[in-house]
Amino acid sequence: MKGSKVSSKGQVTLPIEARKHLNIQPGVRVRFVLEKNSIRIV
Repeated sequence: MKGSKVSSKGQVTLPIEARKHLNIQPGVRVRFVLEKNSIRIV
């Protein structure tokens, strides 16, 4: 899986492979779950 850089505004871009696999379209809301050493997007 590819990674992403964080922009100066704190934004990241989800890789196209992940968006297609999870059918994430513009406007879909996601949640960020903080874990010990990572962030999980649900």
